[in-house]
Amino acid sequence: MPIVPKYENNVPGVAESGRGFGAPVDNVRPSFDYENVMNRALQPWSQIADSAVKIEAYHRDTVVKARADEQLDAYNKEVQTTLYDPQKGYFSQQGKNAVTSWDQAQSDLQSIYDKHLSQIDDPDVKEAFKSNALQRLNSVRQKTVVYRNEQNIRWRAQTSKDHADNLVEEFALGGFSPDGQRTMASLMNEIDYQGRMEGWDEETLKRQKTAYQSLAYAGAYGNAMLTDPEGAMRHFQTTGQKIMTPDVSQRVLMELYKTSKPIMASKLAAMGGISALSLTSGAVARQHGDLELSERVRNQQQAQQGLGTPPKVSDKVLNTPGYKCCNPLNVKVFGNKWNGLIGQDERGHGIFSRPEEGIRAGVKVLQSYSNKYGINTIEGIISRFAAADPATLRAYVDNVSHASGYAPDEQLDVKNPDVLRKIIPPMIRQEIGDVPYSDETINSGIHRGLGLETDKAQTTLLEQEEERLPRLTPSDLILNPDAKTGYAVFDNLPRALKFDLLKSVKQGSDQNISGQKGQLSLAIKNGLAQARNTGDIGGIPTETDFIQVYGQLEGTEKFRAAQQEAQFNANLYMMPGMSVADMESMYRQLTPEKGDPQYAERMKQRDLWQKAMNQTQKERADDPVQFAFSGMPDLGLQPITDWTNQDGALLQIQKRIDSMDQVAERFGTPRTLFSKAEISGFLNFMQSMDAPHQADFLSRMADRMTDPTATNSEPLRIFSEQIGNKNQTLAIALGVASTPNGKETNGALRQIKGDFIKKNKLTDAWKQETEMRNLLSGVLAVPDGSPAYEAMLSAAMNEYCFASQTGTTKIEDAAANVFGRVYEHNGKKIFLPTQIDKAQKNTWTFRRSGSFEDLLSDAGKDLAKSKKSYFYAGQKLSPQQLENLISNAPLQSIDDGVYQVVNGLNYVRDENGQPLVIDLNTYISRRTKK
Repeated sequence: MPIVPKYENNVPGVAESGRGFGAPVDNVRPSFDYENVMNRALQPWSQIADSAVKIEAYHRDTVVKARADEQLDAYNKEVQTTLYDPQKGYFSQQGKNAVTSWDQAQSDLQSIYDKHLSQIDDPDVKEAFKSNALQRLNSVRQKTVVYRNEQNIRWRAQTSKDHADNLVEEFALGGFSPDGQRTMASLMNEIDYQGRMEGWDEETLKRQKTAYQSLAYAGAYGNAMLTDPEGAMRHFQTTGQKIMTPDVSQRVLMELYKTSKPIMASKLAAMGGISALSLTSGAVARQHGDLELSERVRNQQQAQQGLGTPPKVSDKVLNTPGYKCCNPLNVKVFGNKWNGLIGQDERGHGIFSRPEEGIRAGVKVLQSYSNKYGINTIEGIISRFAAADPATLRAYVDNVSHASGYAPDEQLDVKNPDVLRKIIPPMIRQEIGDVPYSDETINSGIHRGLGLETDKAQTTLLEQEEERLPRLTPSDLILNPDAKTGYAVFDNLPRALKFDLLKSVKQGSDQNISGQKGQLSLAIKNGLAQARNTGDIGGIPTETDFIQVYGQLEGTEKFRAAQQEAQFNANLYMMPGMSVADMESMYRQLTPEKGDPQYAERMKQRDLWQKAMNQTQKERADDPVQFAFSGMPDLGLQPITDWTNQDGALLQIQKRIDSMDQVAERFGTPRTLFSKAEISGFLNFMQSMDAPHQADFLSRMADRMTDPTATNSEPLRIFSEQIGNKNQTLAIALGVASTPNGKETNGALRQIKGDFIKKNKLTDAWKQETEMRNLLSGVLAVPDGSPAYEAMLSAAMNEYCFASQTGTTKIEDAAANVFGRVYEHNGKKIFLPTQIDKAQKNTWTFRRSGSFEDLLSDAGKDLAKSKKSYFYAGQKLSPQQLENLISNAPLQSIDDGVYQVVNGLNYVRDENGQPLVIDLNTYISRRTKK
């Protein structure tokens, strides 16, 4: 084995060879490879050193990456903000802004990169950062380039759109002038440019052009309608609506119609009003010819032209109301029933079936002037016939005089057809501008007016011809939007708008003549008011007044209607205080006998009386007390207007109680205590007070309305019903205040406060409603959920909620405090009398303490001893049967301590069929007093 040095006491010792470690040795190669052995021995330590180097390098790489990632995250966040910030980021820019701000965005991105690169000292970290950051920078730059190009296209498109919009506005200002047309051409060129830029197909380009044209035309019409709405409408009808899109066209049409409507209505009204407008003008009829006209229009045309072949006249004449209405002399109706008269226009001029009939009416007017007033000169006739100013009247007289050859003051024989043939044509020419009729038509009208026969052969020929020609009928006068008026703007409107415009013309015509009608209407109104307030019908205008405004026929009808209404009002004035018997007695007096010569008239009077009687009875039933104030002054009833004067109100309430039966009997109405106005005032007064004052007043009212001798209080019930629909809480509180328990415990206050606690859920007591419902179910004769049941439930819950705020209380005790304790008797729930607990304190008064049955036994014995007869299920009861039935049959609670004996639908009834009522309070009082 090799010799190795030994160390003793840290000093090299002597080797086994006998030589010291420090002694010189011979440079002799050892017999074994010492270096190799040492290398092998030291190899693990060398591997450990290499690993340490690698670990250090790994650690270095990790640190470099972490620092580079940290810097890269900060860089990315700043780049993200620069590009995507909703307010200032580059990608939030649109259109022009995106294009113009691109260079700045690139500069900002480079600055961010440089800034973060400069913050890195370590070369390795810097290299790692640059590798990733440059890749990120190049990526976002590519995105900005793409976005910039997209926005550049949009910018150019928007610029073109703005230019197009400006051209639309420019066209709207320039309108349809040559300059406007040049603007329109520029607009179309701009749309072509947009189409090339956006790559539109031909259909899209056409649609866009139409849309822009529509907007431009709409703007132009909007400006044009401000100065010439009718002209704008005319241009729209001939040009615009053919170019514009349907939706824009419809909107523009409605705007144009709205602005031009007054002008069109005025022009249509000047054409003779609605009746004349319903008749197609002769000029339009001749222009279109028979083939283009409807059958209705052809019939009108043939009726208007009269007999024979009419002469050619101007369109203006054929468009006059006189020609269209077959009334060339413009004769007014004035209530006359002319032959062939089918109506009248808004100015009162007659509308005839044929022009011969219109001429006939004019001849009849001239005949009446001569016969009634002795007027037979041209000047006299024209002065009365024509309502015109002096200058026009003078020209009228001179023209007729010149054409006829008669002097203005020459006496004429107006019964002579030859004279009339000289007068009538120039009068027609003066009225409608020319004579559009044949001689046959004029002669026929004159002969008819004079009642003369023409040549027999001629008569036969004319009659045959007349039979072939139709007449105008009343159906021709109905609003006719299909009529051709010759007024192009109106005729070219859609049918619905024409109909609307015709209605406006009619309304305008009605307004034009409403002046005198308005005065008459006011006089009628005053007369009717006089009849209603005083019973005097003399304030109604006379029949003549009506005829002057409405004409003979309509005026007479309206006068009679006004007379009847006035009589009706006078009847109403008489009736408020009359009893039903008095009304019926008067009705019988007004009923005529069958042979009465004035039977029809008296029947009308009787019917008016019955109508007034029915209305009065209806109004009195709705509010009888209000009628009693004036209708029954002997009762001394006065309206309660000041509820703050409680003493005065209570005195008036007593008067109501004392007189309510008289009012009900006299008026035949249900008994009522207060008028509707008083109920409203009472509720307002109660709302103005706090709960204690409300309860105090309700208690005083309950005392006033309660009859201690009765089993129930009718006034209290009536008043509760009157206020119950409007304020159930007050009605319930009033009812509780009238009970013995309510008086002792201030039940009204407990109800008002308990209701407040319940509604506002101030305690948890309201949650026990279901339990209370179960307790009260079946006690009353009404079904659960009915108004009476809900009112009972509300009263019990109010008491329970009030009592629960001061301590623990039971559902049963709360119900007992209000109605009495719930007790099951012979299988039926009832309320025990509220006073029975007080009587139980004196136990000697009952055979068994608290024995409700003892009270029933007393009641049964008393009733058995009475001499009255009682029946049950159709059988008469013996005294013993009655006594047993009262003790053993189910009972129905109807009031505090008051019951009826009932089993199902079978009641114990008296000889009058009324249910037997047992009041046990009497027996409680009797036993307690013992």
